[in-house]
Amino acid sequence: MKPVHHHHDTAVPRPLLIAVAVMVALTLILSAWSSYQKHQTTAQRDADIQEIIQAGETRIRAIGFADQPNGAIAVLDGETSAIITAVEPKEDGFVRGVLRGFARERRSMGIGPTPPFHLILTADGALILSDPQTNREVFLNAFGPTNAQAFSRLFFAHAS
Repeated sequence: MKPVHHHHDTAVPRPLLIAVAVMVALTLILSAWSSYQKHQTTAQRDADIQEIIQAGETRIRAIGFADQPNGAIAVLDGETSAIITAVEPKEDGFVRGVLRGFARERRSMGIGPTPPFHLILTADGALILSDPQTNREVFLNAFGPTNAQAFSRLFFAHAS
């Protein structure tokens, strides 16, 4: 039996290589930009918290929550009911878990989801989620800085 030799042109077309290189570069640039923006937002939030601590003030933000058809949780301004941000599906598991616990307690007491919760930032930097309807409070800093930051994002969110 004679060996069969196949010869295939293995050269990749130059325009395809350029397109792939551009896509990789854009992906890296967008990823870096996103990381930078997230860092800037976190840095601003940390600066806002420090300002409140230095002023020796305790601030309370009334916020509400509403389930959305797509699985997101709308975060509402407790005074105007305007949507200030959303907790997207499969994100912020800590926020979702804490809210589930509060909702379960309200249901067991026959209280609906409408009355707002209080997100409290104390003069010493503690962040507390409080339900005035059930008198339940959770000291969010006890769960670590990453989890507390998830709620501080809600404290400083503004309606768009």
